Formats: sequence, structure tokens, C-alpha cells
Amino acid sequence: MIAVLRRHPRRTLLTVTVALGVPLVGVAHGAVVQPRTLQISTQSGGVPANGSSAEPFLSTTGRVIAFTTTSTGIVPGDELNGPIADVVVLDGVSGERRLVSATPDGTGADGASTDPAMSRDGQRVVFTSDATNLVPGDGNGASDVFVRDGIGRVLPVSVTPSGTLGNRASRNADISADGRYVVFESDASDLVNGDSNGQTDVFVRDLLTGQTERVSVSTDGEQARFRSSTPAISANGRVVSFESAANTLVDEDTNRQADVFVRDLVRRETSRVSVSTNGRQQNRAVTAPFRMVSDLDATGRLVVFDSEASNLVPNDINRRSDVFVRDRREETTRLVSSSSSSVQGNNDSVSPVITPSGRHVAFQSFATNLARDGDGVGADIFVRDLRTFTTTIASVANDGGRRQPELTGQLLQRPTITNDGETVGFVSTATNLVPGVPDALADVFVRRLVPARTSSVDRTSRSVTVGADDPGATRYLCRVDLGVPFTCGPTVSLRRPGRSITIRATGPGILPDPIGRTFRLTLDRIRPRARITSVSTSRTRRTIRGVTTDRGGSGILKVEIAVTYVNSVGRCFFLDGDRFRPTFNCQLRAFRNVAVGKRSWRFKIGPRLPPALLLVAARAVDGSGNVSRVSSKITILP
Repeated sequence: MIAVLRRHPRRTLLTVTVALGVPLVGVAHGAVVQPRTLQISTQSGGVPANGSSAEPFLSTTGRVIAFTTTSTGIVPGDELNGPIADVVVLDGVSGERRLVSATPDGTGADGASTDPAMSRDGQRVVFTSDATNLVPGDGNGASDVFVRDGIGRVLPVSVTPSGTLGNRASRNADISADGRYVVFESDASDLVNGDSNGQTDVFVRDLLTGQTERVSVSTDGEQARFRSSTPAISANGRVVSFESAANTLVDEDTNRQADVFVRDLVRRETSRVSVSTNGRQQNRAVTAPFRMVSDLDATGRLVVFDSEASNLVPNDINRRSDVFVRDRREETTRLVSSSSSSVQGNNDSVSPVITPSGRHVAFQSFATNLARDGDGVGADIFVRDLRTFTTTIASVANDGGRRQPELTGQLLQRPTITNDGETVGFVSTATNLVPGVPDALADVFVRRLVPARTSSVDRTSRSVTVGADDPGATRYLCRVDLGVPFTCGPTVSLRRPGRSITIRATGPGILPDPIGRTFRLTLDRIRPRARITSVSTSRTRRTIRGVTTDRGGSGILKVEIAVTYVNSVGRCFFLDGDRFRPTFNCQLRAFRNVAVGKRSWRFKIGPRLPPALLLVAARAVDGSGNVSRVSSKITILP
């Protein structure tokens, strides 16, 4: 069985389509396609594979999917080298199945091949292999990084300036969208001149010029003192992210933790991104033997990473690994691994991947509170929409039901996602994800997360009933104005504070409707009334009393009062909280909330006021946001 471990990022620039010769998305423009789960790692005709599969990677258009497998019947010729792990590619339009980890004449690799990644068009596939027969002269006895191009050539990537393979192992490769740049980590010391640190480093290879450059260096070019690993490269090939335990890559790195760094290959600058919005260093990386994993959007502006730090965002109290996103332009850090109601995950979230658009992040999580409906036992795959702040579970059965428990231990993996966020690839040993009786081995699946369309079924002055064009959309998310989304519906009360409410249909394995339906909350346009009934002039305690009425039916939301004190020499003071502050504008009214939902109310002011005038004003706000006229009263304090 192939070990599915925490690995390097998997970036896709995807629009959707196919795998296994079966379209992953519908065809007619505007047609509604039901979300579904497809098993990809099968033999021709849908026969269950006879080996395990893992590490899916979708091409830019979604037409091609690559993955690693020990099965001998998924692609022609794979049976020749037996159950050795191979990298295969499936074209969903032509139906072609191709063995990538093979020599140009089709001979299978004589060693295990893993870690596939593809260029935008799927023509160039980069992978790691222990094989010795993919290129002539491979005698270094270590894993190497190779690229297979669209015409079947196998090109070595982890090579020295003279073109020979490196003197030690190389792995964890990623490739730019145009297939020109390949980034990888290597233990080799002869890939570039001056590599004398004796550590694992990150390198980038320009396949056009044949030049290799070390990435894991400081802005001044100083090499790292400790290992660097798990690289990713932006789609445009300009920015590389990686994890490093070195403290010499940036100034003031004193946290004694591994961190995530980015290297701008054009500006030749190195910076640290695993910091809080105010620049605070993280207080914890991830527990060994795991490494922090990062990924970038198309331009390298957004960087996602996982960390066990508790000081990167406010109120991080779960003491678990979380997923974060760093905006390098705005210099902000946000939590990603939270529910649609902005509740932090209650268990580890790891191995994120971000779409080139920077909108969606897919990750694996053991949390049970990110999407309660459809959450299976153990780790699941989730998708976070960074614009609508919603989280969707992706690893569900074809009908949206819960995944059965995995038949193996901790199945650690990295998902792959399309650019529109509507297609996710993942690995599972569960046997109920697709109809029929699949094998009990690790298989590659693809889930179509097509958003449902929200529709209004019925509406009254007090509530709205909503529906969706997809029967699987059994849940709804509501958001009042710009507040935090919350679970609601299908019948939703319109008597809520705010101006409008947006309702989005969703469900297990279904992205929330990106547009949704928006309804006005201010159905009641009748102003409430507020009246000050009395102001006590007692020297021991001044008490303001009043009543409110609401004829519109929205209910009184709050009562606000403003108090101005004028002393014997004509100076004015306004009540700000519990204190009177001087003001040059005696007409200033600083209203403050003194009661919630009250029809009769009172407010007490301390006795320390010398004899003078007390100007009191009050107003009420109802549940539709209507504000009453101001009620005023002038009292002479004895």
C-alpha cells in the first residue's frame, strides 16, 4: 500500500472537466449538474484496481488527472514492472491512460515513483523516482526528480551544472503553470556551486535555460544553517514558498521554530510569512517528524500554511494544528480552518492547498465541528471559501452521506482542487463513497461540489421559506449584513437586527450558492415611540425612567439615551459611559444603549452632580432598524 503522507503543496489552476473518460462536469451551458463522487483509480471498464492509489493531481482544465498507484491494470504496460509504485495520467476527454514513470520506449521504471505534479495543460509531469533506468547513467543510488514532457521524453531535473544526477536524494517537486520552472528539495551538495552547509536545501530548475538556483538562502545570499523542505511554486514561476528550520534567512528570527518563508526569484528577496498580522513570530511550528506545508496562489500574494502556533491570530485556543493564510501585500494573517459560523476547528487541520485565484483553500482536518453534516470518522477533506467565509466538507459519499470509517490508520494526505473550487480530488479506503462494492484499498476519488441555486418558495411579512434546485442541498447559511454566517432555514425569520439577510443553499459535499438570495429585513417601516416619564432629583441617586411602544411589530431592539449636564457657570458636560466629559458643543448628544427589548426602562446616574440643569434625551430602535423621534426633558437639579 502506498503511504499517503504530508507532502509538498499541490497547486492547480483548474476549470473542470473529466477523468476516467467520464465528464466531471455537465456539458450544456447553464445546465444544473448534480454533485457526485467518482472513483478514479479503477482499471478499464470500472474494474476495481488490484493495488493502492494516492497523491492525485488535477490539471488546469481538469481534463487530466495524475496519481500514484501500485495497481498493475490501470494503464497499459504498467503490469510489466509488477506492483512497483508508478505515476499514471488519465485523460478524461480522449480516454487515454498513460504511464508517466517509464522510459521513452515504454519500459516501466525499476523503482518506485511518486509525487506527481503537472503544468497547466497537463503536458509536463514532474515526479520523484527511485528508478535507475529512466535516464542513462543513473547510478547515484538515490531518488531523483524527473519531468516527462508531452512527446514522451524523460528529463532529469535534480542535476549538477555538468548535467549529472545529484550525489544525494531529491524529492517533493512542484512545477510552474507553463512547465518551465521546477522547484524541489534535495540532500545533494553538488547541484549548485558553494553548497557547503551539509543540509537539505530547496532548489529551482529553469528547464528552458538549464540553470539551477538555490532558493533556501537569505536576501543577502547566505545559505541556511539547517534543513529546508516542502517547497511550492506560484503559477507564474516567480515566487517559491518553503519550510525551514534555519534562523539565518531573515533578521530577528529568534523563535527557535521552523517557519515558512517565500523567495521572490525576480527581486531575489527572502521573507518570512508564518507570522501574525502585527509581525509576531509563531510560538510553535508542527510536531516532528512532520513539516509545515505551504502553497501559493497564482501570483504568490497569498500563502497558506499549517502551524501549531497559538499566537498567529486572536483567540486561538484549540491547542491544535490549524491552517492559516498570509496576505503578503496587506501583511495580514487569517485563520482558514474554521466552520461557516467562524468556529475554530477542534482538532488538527493540515496540508492546505490554495487555488490560483486565491479564493478557495482545501485541506485535511480531524476536526468534528467544521461541517457537522456529512463529517465521517477521522480526517476529512474540507474546502474554505475565503470570500464568503464558508466551509464545505468534500469527502462524502455519492449521495452526500457520511463516509464510512477508513480501513487503515491515520490516512494523511493532500487534496487537489480546481481553480473554481468546484472539483476536489482526495484519497480514501472507505467502501461507501460510490455505488457498488469498491475494493478495500486506498483509491483516488473526485467530488464535484457544484453549488446549489437558492430559490424563494414563499414569503410573508415575518419570514421567508427558501429552497434549492438540488435535492441534496439540505442546509442553508444566513448572513445578516456583513455579520458572521450562521445555519438557518429553510424557513427563516425576517425579524432580525440589520438591513438585509442573505441566504445560501448548501449541503454535505455541495458548495454554498456563491450569490444566494438576499431579502430586506426592514419590512416594518413604522417608527417606534419613546417617552421619558420622569427624572428623579434625589441627591442620593438620579434615576431616568421611560417607556417605549412599537406598532410595527418588529419589537423594540434597544433604548438609547443621551445626558448633558450644564453647571452653574454654563459649562457643558456629556455622559460618556459612566463619566461626564467636558464639551464645547452643548447641543452634543452622545447616545448610548441602556436597555434591550424593554418597553419600560430606567437608567441611574451617580449622585455627584452639583445643582444645575440636566438635559436628557431618549430614543428607541426596533428590530427592523427604525428609529423613534427623540424624546427630551429638562430637569433642574437641586
